[in-house]
Amino acid sequence: RDAAAAARLAASPRHGEWVKVAWEPGSRDSLMAWVVYPSTGRARSPVVVVVHEIFGLSSWVRGVADQVAADGFIAVAPDLISRARGGPSTVELPGDSARRLIQGVSSAERNRGIAAVARWAMAQPSAAPRYAVIGYCWGGATVFMHATNGGVPGFSGGVAFYGLPYMNGAAPNADSLARITKPVVLLNGSKDQRIAAAMPALDSVMQALG
Repeated sequence: RDAAAAARLAASPRHGEWVKVAWEPGSRDSLMAWVVYPSTGRARSPVVVVVHEIFGLSSWVRGVADQVAADGFIAVAPDLISRARGGPSTVELPGDSARRLIQGVSSAERNRGIAAVARWAMAQPSAAPRYAVIGYCWGGATVFMHATNGGVPGFSGGVAFYGLPYMNGAAPNADSLARITKPVVLLNGSKDQRIAAAMPALDSVMQALG
C-alpha cells in the first residue's frame, strides 16, 4: 500500500511539501505536516485536514492528501505524534514504533494539532477560510473528537472512516455527541463487525440530536 502511495506522490503533478507549524500561535514548539496544493483556477480553495491512522503519518496518508488536493482542496496532513517522537521530523516511523508512541497522544493534543494546521492552512493566500477534517481508524475517532470539541472558526464538518467516537477510551454518551454542531459522516466496511455493531446505536443518538 505504501509503495503504491509513494509512486503516486512521485508522479503527482501537484505541489506537495513538508512544513513546520507552531502548536500554538507564537509558540516555538512545532509539529510537522505534509501539505498539498490543488491545481485549480479558483482564487481560493477550502482546506481539508487529513488525520493519519494509529500507524502515524505514512506515505499512504500523504497519498490520501494528494488525492484530496486532486479534488480541489488544500490538503494538510499533520504528524500528530510530533511531540511524542521528540519533535518534528520527515522520517516515516515504522508502524510498531508509531503505535507505541501514539498511546501518549491525548484527545486534547489531537485537537491542538488539527487546530494548528487548520489555522495555518486557512491563512495561506490561496485558501478559503473554512476547513473540514477526515481521518482513518484512530484518525476517524479523532474526527469525532474534533467535532465534539467544536473546532476553531471555519470548521465545517468531518468524515470518519471506520472510526467511532470513543472519548478517552470510553464509549460516548448523548451529552458528548450533543456538543457536535457540524455535519459528521461515518463510513465503514460491512465486514468490520466491531464498528458495524455500534453503528445503529450511534446513528440513533445522532438522529435524535438532529
